[in-house]
Amino acid sequence: MTGRAIVLGAGSAGLASAAALRRSGWEVVVLEAGEEVGHRWRHRYRSLRLNTLRALSGLPGLAIPKSEGNWPSGAGFAAYLRTYAAHHRLDVRTSTPALAVTRDTSWQVDTPDGRLAADVLVVATGNAAEPVVPDWAADFTGEVLHSADYRVPEPFAGKHVLVVGSGNSATEIATDLVAHAQSVRLSVRTAPLLVPTSNLGVSTHRVSVLGARLPDALWDKLSLGSHWSLYRDLVRYGLGTPAVGSHTRFRQTGMAPVAERGFARAVRDGRIEVVPGTRKAHGGEVLLDDDRTVRPDVLVLATGYRPSFPGLLSDFGVLDPDGKPLRWGAPLPGAPGLFVVGGPSLQGDIREHGREAVRVARSATSASVREGAR
Repeated sequence: MTGRAIVLGAGSAGLASAAALRRSGWEVVVLEAGEEVGHRWRHRYRSLRLNTLRALSGLPGLAIPKSEGNWPSGAGFAAYLRTYAAHHRLDVRTSTPALAVTRDTSWQVDTPDGRLAADVLVVATGNAAEPVVPDWAADFTGEVLHSADYRVPEPFAGKHVLVVGSGNSATEIATDLVAHAQSVRLSVRTAPLLVPTSNLGVSTHRVSVLGARLPDALWDKLSLGSHWSLYRDLVRYGLGTPAVGSHTRFRQTGMAPVAERGFARAVRDGRIEVVPGTRKAHGGEVLLDDDRTVRPDVLVLATGYRPSFPGLLSDFGVLDPDGKPLRWGAPLPGAPGLFVVGGPSLQGDIREHGREAVRVARSATSASVREGAR
């Protein structure tokens, strides 16, 4: 046995890292704050599907079943994660949040059931873990929910809904709502970069993986060209033109392009009305950036998430000013044995989580061997 490792989080990044460490001879315990493996995936909206191909989204050691089709559902992926944990015989302790992390001669994790110690600590609690709610939303007297709490469109039948945001969740939820809501508006400040899930029969995700080594400038041109050729008419419906291409946008904001799955048609058909960004709310009214006022019954805030890492790792000097790790899936300066995984990637987050896991196991095992030789 190489040593003891603790993994915080039983999502794709945490489970992949735990399995890789176990294969390398580590004794591994996975702590999951939620009530089940893949808790966040299990509790996302019903219509959610991966934006990455099934064939390129399986974690090391077990493929996603073909029965999930090319684009697995959120619920299907949650089931896959549960199968993955069982397949690799991982010791996952659900409903066990990490309350605090300290270090002396080893890493110490406080839980409701006591303190655990390990030589290696892998933090996989999420780059997008805590919903961001804009301050102005507190001044709206109608119904407000974050996209994290949206499940199905039926409860919004007959209601006027304003969705705020321009990422994948915003466009997908707006599209989901049109079959039931009385009206759907999408409040957009920064124009999204839309990409089709496939073009001419070829998966956009597969192309991005095969072309991962191409220069960023070329990808920017290709992505902007694709958006312009397929979606330029959306400007007349209020959706602005994206200012930068996919790779520059990702570097600047961490946001990937928006996978288009019926959103454009819903806008063209008038089922989704695109309106400017939201400035503030007062009572039942919402003021837009163009000084128009709208009166929705419901606000759905697809306004993103913040990482959970500062609550656990702020004392170790391993986070940048935005609360993200200085390095993903690699040794962190001044914190031997600590790894943070779950980083984003334009070639697919889940695919990257598997690659991170391999790097973590290799690095942790190499360090353990060097330490043992002293």
